[in-house]
Amino acid sequence: MSAERLQKVLASAGIASRRDSEALIAAGRVTVNGRVVQEPGLRVDPEQDVILLDGKPVRQPAERTYIMLHKPVGYVSTVDDPHGRPTVVELVDAPTRVFPVGRLDVDSEGLILLTDDGELTHYLTHPRFEVEKEYRVLFAAPLSADVLRQWRSGVELNGEMTAPATVALVEHTDEGYWYRVVLREGRKRQIREVARLLGHEVLRLIRVREGQLLLGDLPLRASRKLTPDEVAALRSHVPAQTARDDGAAAHAGPRERTGPERGPREDERLPEWDGSRARAGAAAGVVGGVAARHAQGGDERGLRGDRARSDERPPRESGFRARGGDERPTRRSDERSPQASDFRARRSDERPPREGGFRAGGRDDRPARRSDERPP
Repeated sequence: MSAERLQKVLASAGIASRRDSEALIAAGRVTVNGRVVQEPGLRVDPEQDVILLDGKPVRQPAERTYIMLHKPVGYVSTVDDPHGRPTVVELVDAPTRVFPVGRLDVDSEGLILLTDDGELTHYLTHPRFEVEKEYRVLFAAPLSADVLRQWRSGVELNGEMTAPATVALVEHTDEGYWYRVVLREGRKRQIREVARLLGHEVLRLIRVREGQLLLGDLPLRASRKLTPDEVAALRSHVPAQTARDDGAAAHAGPRERTGPERGPREDERLPEWDGSRARAGAAAGVVGGVAARHAQGGDERGLRGDRARSDERPPRESGFRARGGDERPTRRSDERSPQASDFRARRSDERPPREGGFRAGGRDDRPARRSDERPP
């Protein structure tokens, strides 16, 4: 077996969830090869290293245990309770040491999963992975449209906005109004606290789904082992590449994509330009304070800067295009009036000689002096 982080090895052995395993390490209760380790993240090999918790060996179970319980009101979702209250672990008969996946308030009831699979627990409970949890919530009065809008978009709870939630009326009975609430995060007493902030009190709260796992018709206080298909559906939330830095991932920001590395999305890929457009784009800059445009129309309409770079393209008009549409043809460079400066004529030997200086004002019958007629 390859080396893995110590907290992950403890969680995989069914000691506790990964977060609780980190607390055990920080408390100095774990030793590796006789040395106390208090910093999580140490890579160990369970097959080669001697790992002890409170002096007892940590061994990997041969087979994982997955149990679904219909939790009643009055039981806490922990392995041990310092106040002596009954725990959900007392309601199940498990062949190995199991712990609850996440929390369900002592005043709440419904589906809760118990397992010795710490890796699965991590991916089902951390808000970063957004595993849906569905509840049936009973109120004495219906929720107004404004309350529904606020709850669905997010409410500030303990200085932080809650994630968007699904809230919808299911039915009206003699007990009151039953609503369906779907969360993708699991803060402590979140539904009850949000409802209180919005002016309503929760009368009953039942969790009926976690991921793809449904409570169904399982009686109150009853439990059963999950089927292989149910286990496979839950483990679909565990990425295929689990050898990455899971310890760092557990403390990373929420709403991040997990799973195998991916290539760029379609909208992230660079466009495939042809050679002429790429060259034109590289040469394009700001000409006369106006951004140069991409070439359009093939050889007849290029970028302004291409005339100075390429001898194969015909000369273009100078300045801006004439307004007025198609009725006014574009003037070719060899048809420019004598008003153009003579430095352009000296740039190309193929162009006909141009007049020099300024035109004689108001005398069209006076031919312009050619460059070869100038006095020495």
